[in-house]
Amino acid sequence: MGYRFRLANANLLSSRELVELQPSEEEESFAFADAGLMDDSSSEVASTHECQNSGGISPWVTRWARFCPGCLAARGTWHVAWEILFADACATCGTWLIDTCSECGMRLSWHRQGLLHCGCGDLLISQSASSAPRAVAQLSAILAAVAMGREVVEVGPTGSLTLSQLVRLIRLLGSYGASDGQRSPQKMRAIDRLETSWPIVCAAAEVLCTWPNGFFMLLDRLKSLSPENSRGKLVGAFGGFYFALYKGFSHAAFDFLRRAFEDYVAANWTGAFARRNTRLAASVLDDLSWIPASRAQGTLGVSRSRLNALVAEGKVKGELRLSAKGRKFLVVNKADVSAIQPLVHEVLSLEEAARGLGLKKTRLQVMLPIICPEARQRGDRGSRWDIPSSWMERWNQSLEVLSPVAGSSCDNVSLRQVLRYWPWTDEQLARLFADVQAGRMVPIGRSPDQPDIGGLQFEKTQLRDWFSYAFHGRVGELTIPQTAFQLDVKQEVAYALVRLGLLETSVRQVGRRTERCVSTASLEKFRQLYVFGRDLARQLGRSPKAVAALLASHDISPVSGPSLNSCRQLLFERAALGAYLPFLENSS
Repeated sequence: MGYRFRLANANLLSSRELVELQPSEEEESFAFADAGLMDDSSSEVASTHECQNSGGISPWVTRWARFCPGCLAARGTWHVAWEILFADACATCGTWLIDTCSECGMRLSWHRQGLLHCGCGDLLISQSASSAPRAVAQLSAILAAVAMGREVVEVGPTGSLTLSQLVRLIRLLGSYGASDGQRSPQKMRAIDRLETSWPIVCAAAEVLCTWPNGFFMLLDRLKSLSPENSRGKLVGAFGGFYFALYKGFSHAAFDFLRRAFEDYVAANWTGAFARRNTRLAASVLDDLSWIPASRAQGTLGVSRSRLNALVAEGKVKGELRLSAKGRKFLVVNKADVSAIQPLVHEVLSLEEAARGLGLKKTRLQVMLPIICPEARQRGDRGSRWDIPSSWMERWNQSLEVLSPVAGSSCDNVSLRQVLRYWPWTDEQLARLFADVQAGRMVPIGRSPDQPDIGGLQFEKTQLRDWFSYAFHGRVGELTIPQTAFQLDVKQEVAYALVRLGLLETSVRQVGRRTERCVSTASLEKFRQLYVFGRDLARQLGRSPKAVAALLASHDISPVSGPSLNSCRQLLFERAALGAYLPFLENSS
């Protein structure tokens, strides 16, 4: 348009007559190349027939005149790069272009008398301009180089695009990058005005100049602007941008754009989509970093409750998502699933171990601390148990090496019969299990029709002798469970007292293992030194909590207790109570 303006002036034509005599696009390209009045920089302008394949978007600004005051003063001619849509900065000096006269405030039209003057008569080179951001100037230089067929210093993936394709790309990235969440931001009026195109160009330049990170940041922003209840689906999270990628930008020249989008989805997507999604490459579905819980369950071979537990423990990262219909669903990190897959079957749940042993879950739970010290409870009482699968494997191996015992004998008894009919406590049965596993108690074989642990066969006399020794033992020595019975406390309290050094123990050898035992002298010494809060409560007719508060008011503190050292019973020194005991009795 700048060349036509000068051509019209040279032939004494008005600017309006010039519009009527405009050549076709193909004639225009040859006219540019042959005109002696053209400046050197625009003599290599590429043919504009490529616009026909650009989806109907013209890459040129023809309604308004845009210019750089400094370069116009230096050259005295118009530059073709000023007429490219979205080339909002001067490709030569990097300042913002101007399309409005600062004197009259009117937009600069091609229907004016002089090339260097506004319609109001103001000299254009006297206008002032400011520097554009570096990314915007760089993008404008790229647009100019592409338009003139020059070698392009690539900004992001722009090197192989035609001018029309590059303009379309800028419009897509910039309109969505500058939007505030509207569904179709590309639908805008007067895009050839600088005040309209500036935010679009700034947003697109930042994306392209920091490719692909800038593109990923744009996708993050689009997803954050979408309604929260629609982020579980690609179309809900990215709206029109998603459709534009796979419909409006389906040309092979934009493969890089779809590939970058798919890389983002594979690395960051926490929603779900089915295999029927034919827009995404099949490799994306395999490369996803976040996968639905159902797929993770199949990969790990675990139940949903087990997967939930892995997420709760932080072993697998997971996020709860909300579908458009309000349904919550879990997605988990695929890398975490792959990392934990070899380890997930190294532990069994209480249910799995009980089923494998042929025991009731409640009975196994009581016996676990004795028969499997490696078992760990994940949290407070009632939380899940993790039982090493190697422990279960040892039981299976022990069963496999035993010979089948044919028929039945009145002198033999199976472990299942002992479990069901013999009046042994769970603690006593646990001791039997532990001694069998340690080799101190050897079964005579196994029942061929009972594959689990209940099929172990023993001689009745052998069991009775074992029981007599195990629970009567040597004179003057008690096991810790027996000590707990003598003190009328739970076993965990007795173990806590031993751990705290309040109850003296000694170590004795039993077969190939050692165990702690409490002598009757140590037990008597303990009773002389200490008194349980629950016993004081019975004596005073108050609750243990009230007794603890009363003693605290007299500066008497317990030596152990739930909030003190994890012992479940309050314990006081008798010596500290001696002076106050009569007073306490009177207070009751």
